[in-house]
Amino acid sequence: CALVTSSGCLSVLREIETRDKLEVLYRMNLYPEAVDVATTANMPAADVMDIYTMFGDHLYNKCDWAGAAEQYARAIGRLEPSYVVSRFLEAQRFQNLADYLEV
Repeated sequence: CALVTSSGCLSVLREIETRDKLEVLYRMNLYPEAVDVATTANMPAADVMDIYTMFGDHLYNKCDWAGAAEQYARAIGRLEPSYVVSRFLEAQRFQNLADYLEV
């Protein structure tokens, strides 16, 4: 697609690949938007669950324990439960661990 600006410059527009879009969103910590891009692009469920895991890690690192548990729960089936259990035990976040285990 080409675009001619009012100053007469010709610009060529091209859409970037989905993986490249996702990398930009990851760098900006825009995980909900990354999930939207991945689902709209019909990426495999495992890839979407990986995004939920990254989002959970991001929230965990920001001490948003409840948010992290919610995102980890969305990755059940892809994310090893031992990973989540060890993270919450390490931080002594027993209620958040219980919340995750109840899902």
